[in-house]
Amino acid sequence: MRRPASPWPVGLIAGLLLLIAAPAALAQTKQPSDAFREGTEVFRRILYDRQFTALNSFDDLPRDPQHTILIVFGDGRPLNTVPFGLKTFVANGGALFLATDKVLPQAAETDLIQTAGVRVSGDSVICKNESSCYHNLQFCPFLQSVGEANPDLFRNLATGHSSVSTVASNAPSYLIAETPFLPRLASLPDQCFLERALFRIINIPAPSLFAVGGKKDKGRVLVLADHSIFINEMMLPPDNGNVEFTYNCLEWLRGDANNPRTRVLFVEEGKINARFKVPLKEIPDELVKRLLEYLGRHPDEAAKLALNLVANHPKETAKLALDAADAADKTVQQVAPQVERSVQEFEERDGFNAGLPRAFDASRDGLLRGLAVWLAVLVVLYGCYKIGWKARHRSDLQGPLLSVSLYRLAPADTVVEQRRRDLIRGDNLWEPARELARQCLAASGLPAAAVPPRVVVQGGLLRQWTMTGRVRRLWRLAYGPPTRISLKGWQRLLREAQQVKTALASGAVRFQR
Repeated sequence: MRRPASPWPVGLIAGLLLLIAAPAALAQTKQPSDAFREGTEVFRRILYDRQFTALNSFDDLPRDPQHTILIVFGDGRPLNTVPFGLKTFVANGGALFLATDKVLPQAAETDLIQTAGVRVSGDSVICKNESSCYHNLQFCPFLQSVGEANPDLFRNLATGHSSVSTVASNAPSYLIAETPFLPRLASLPDQCFLERALFRIINIPAPSLFAVGGKKDKGRVLVLADHSIFINEMMLPPDNGNVEFTYNCLEWLRGDANNPRTRVLFVEEGKINARFKVPLKEIPDELVKRLLEYLGRHPDEAAKLALNLVANHPKETAKLALDAADAADKTVQQVAPQVERSVQEFEERDGFNAGLPRAFDASRDGLLRGLAVWLAVLVVLYGCYKIGWKARHRSDLQGPLLSVSLYRLAPADTVVEQRRRDLIRGDNLWEPARELARQCLAASGLPAAAVPPRVVVQGGLLRQWTMTGRVRRLWRLAYGPPTRISLKGWQRLLREAQQVKTALASGAVRFQR
């Protein structure tokens, strides 16, 4: 897929970040970590390059809402902390950008319904049609544009048309529409189903609504059912359109070019992250190696990115050029004496004259040995020329510098699949079991507490004893200390959770506050 040809191309940003990070990566070998894959360094760097100003507190939101964007990824509880309420913030001209695949608490969900008219399901969705999935992964379905949606989040930055059809999600959820709700902007593909269990997929069709957005009073609202779209693992690969999608979202939320929103409060998993200027000094060495190989196969693109770096970031490229020259000088100082000693020893042994008789040996083996000797001599002399003399020349910094820039590539496997294998291998499913227990008890509307409330069960003594025990086990699992859940225990938990959920829905089990 072609990257946007704009003053701030995607390749330029990725190249600059990784170019700055290359010396540290080569000095210390590191493997890509889960923290880096799930991080938002690329997204925050885009905010920095688009000249957004980072805010540090929710108290800054009401001071200038018409020039402010609230971005919330993951945990939606911070929506409750918006001064004077989320609806008031948007009505006064603020912009909301919410992306999450998690169920919101009741208070935050109410604010979201009043503002956008939707709520997040929280159920994970997979797609059985692998042709509509990124790398044929069922957990990564491509997003689809909805008709002539406004704003057009799938607009190609190079052509201006809606042609970005490779925006990849990562274990997304879906939105549940209330009445009335904002216009539909994106949907999930066909043949999407809910994933109800860890090892067994129940074919329950999933609603397709993924993104809504539009103008609300004086502000703007954009809600997505997945925040993993913007993590490094999904932003770095060059074969999807997640970066273009990110640009379109931010540019629409920015608003009018004459009076744009430039203040951003970025809340990531419940915590404010105001670090937009990301140098990526801890870039993994393996990723640097792959990016260098990619640019080696595309020299024209590498040259274009290098020229863009020189034009837009002259200070950084000049500093990197000086560092590279110093490193080359140090290498020459270490290698050149050894090469000169080798050549001197070869001359003292009269290696040239000694090699001539072998070169003209009548036998076939003698001729081959002679050719090998002369070839080695030529290689040594060429190395002396390239390393000992030519490498000492420094380029004129006033002229255009061709700096090697790196592109974006991500690990082949997804975080979801890696986590799934680790759970199976360790035979401990406590984390998914805790989430299942919390979702089961969420229907009661009670807040989380260390001590469960009193359980009232309709029925005989045996049913009361059995159902009370199940509810208390779920409560300890949801809000108690970690405990080991085996594969067999997971299957039992699925049955008990379904029975408790059914009993709560029918009123056979209820809690006394």
